[in-house]
Amino acid sequence: MKYGYEAVRSFNLPVTVGRQEHTKTIPPRMHFHNCYEVMYVTSGRYQIYAPQKLYEGEGACMVFFSRGVYHCMVRMDCERTPFCGFDLYFLQSVIDLVPEPLLDISPLLENNVMVIPICEKELSFFTPKFEEMRRFYVQTRGSGRTPPVLYGLLLSVINHITDLVRADQALRFQVGADSDFYITNVAKSIIEAIDSGRDISVAEIAARFYVGPTKLSTDFHRLLGISIKRMICELKLERAKAMLKTGMDVKDVARRCGFTSDSYFIQFFKKYTGVSPGKYRGQADPLSEG
Repeated sequence: MKYGYEAVRSFNLPVTVGRQEHTKTIPPRMHFHNCYEVMYVTSGRYQIYAPQKLYEGEGACMVFFSRGVYHCMVRMDCERTPFCGFDLYFLQSVIDLVPEPLLDISPLLENNVMVIPICEKELSFFTPKFEEMRRFYVQTRGSGRTPPVLYGLLLSVINHITDLVRADQALRFQVGADSDFYITNVAKSIIEAIDSGRDISVAEIAARFYVGPTKLSTDFHRLLGISIKRMICELKLERAKAMLKTGMDVKDVARRCGFTSDSYFIQFFKKYTGVSPGKYRGQADPLSEG
């Protein structure tokens, strides 16, 4: 498969809801998220890669991607069979906020990717929920605040997906061989470190997972299609961009992104964007996603 490269899509709002409507086939782009993704397909043909081909199907389905899984969905023959659906993204902070009796996603985390074919009955349940979530998201995303009703709809959707998984209606996929499963946890640990504003190195990660730095780097690149150092850099960059868009002071952004000095942060940012953090902050549009 030929696909474009787009390593990281970083989200800052606790819940983000996008709409998928494609009548033209577009090249797929491999990527990963700093959050969990639920892709709800209502119509169309598709293939799922993570990064190897995992699944091919047509018609309604629900796909759950764990954080840090390098993946893409190939939308096929959209000119003859339009692809429609929604994307739902939610951060770990949502899971931490909601008491476990109200939201338990542990069954979804047992595998890297879950695919759940959806019947007509489930379509009638999920579609209005996603449409309503999208409406509330669009109305409030500019404020940077997530309304309680959006959390309620998210709980309803995720808990229903979890019920389907518990009822053995899901196809479960791990990425790579058994010896590679640790890489998903490596990716998650990197995302968690960057989200908390802490710097992290290959040597530190290797020591934590009891592997050599060379083996870690080799396994990571082979499985996710990106070097571990580049993943760290891109996550830091996306976090910094999001903070700068809010008008945050450059010094505060440098500190909250784990940089040891302001000058190093400025040098890093300019290397990857071509502009200084201060100039980017002045040019950035208000934060909006989806």
